[in-house]
Amino acid sequence: MSAADSKPRRDFFDVVYRFMQKFGGRPAEQKLPWEINRRQIYIVPTRFGLFFSLVLLVLLLGALNYNNNMALLFTFLLSALGLLTPLYTVRNLSGMEVLKVHAAPVFAGEMAEFVVTVMNPSSTPRPMIWARADEEATFNQVAPQGRADLGVSAPAPERGWLDMPRSRLYTTFPVGLFYAWTYLNPKARCLVYPALEVDAPDLPMGSNRGTGQPERSGDEEWSGLRDYQAGDPSRSIAWKVVARSNQMVTKTFSDHRSEQLHLDFSQLHGLSTEQRLSRLARWIVMAEAQQLAYELILPGQRLGPDRGASHRHQCLRALAEFPA
Repeated sequence: MSAADSKPRRDFFDVVYRFMQKFGGRPAEQKLPWEINRRQIYIVPTRFGLFFSLVLLVLLLGALNYNNNMALLFTFLLSALGLLTPLYTVRNLSGMEVLKVHAAPVFAGEMAEFVVTVMNPSSTPRPMIWARADEEATFNQVAPQGRADLGVSAPAPERGWLDMPRSRLYTTFPVGLFYAWTYLNPKARCLVYPALEVDAPDLPMGSNRGTGQPERSGDEEWSGLRDYQAGDPSRSIAWKVVARSNQMVTKTFSDHRSEQLHLDFSQLHGLSTEQRLSRLARWIVMAEAQQLAYELILPGQRLGPDRGASHRHQCLRALAEFPA
């Protein structure tokens, strides 16, 4: 597929499609799996098809004017080709099955990609099958008794759930004289995460920086020595060091839980709701990149502490579905 084919086209059949889209009403929602039948397929000539018809008319007039039998035979052969073409064009779509539609989550401001899985139940291949909404088109060929994926792109400007726009499957097989399409309107949604803050500050390392609570000390991991302070328990005194240096020092231990991130919505003062969600989304991505455990704290909801793809998705989904 060339770069020109991937761009939205504004040719004759595209104008016809948009006219029918505006005044023909929205098609009923399709329950998957869904089989395409002939009654659901529309067909119009392409620009090349209109030009081909004009050429046939000129050839016919010239052949009749000069009474040239060979020219008449050639014109009739081309006309027969033109008359058979729409049958093969419609046949290329008829009987296809749309099995499922799914979309991976994206961040606001990106393009959502709805993946349409189609199946060819017949024993003949289905070449030149396209899918598109208003954005770029994707192309694939479906082998006999095979499946293929087609992408339908749509902009995702805001967080939340994005419904799949009304789309179309179309073909110009076999020679591009006719354009046949069917509407694609299944119930499919894409989860849109909040946009990532561009210049977000560093991660709030340590629970005291993430939530405003003092860092807790523990006894799970030795971290070093410090000068003795009144009130230190005797079991914490490094007696071997005291015996060697005659200086009272105390062993210190750190609790690994203090390294967990507590990403608290309520602690982000001075920011709007969307700005807070955007910063939290960025911090979640940064924490996963550094393989750090983190806890997301939202009003009435706490997730974690944990890390990994599942926890990342749960946290980002909570941000995406957060009330406006």
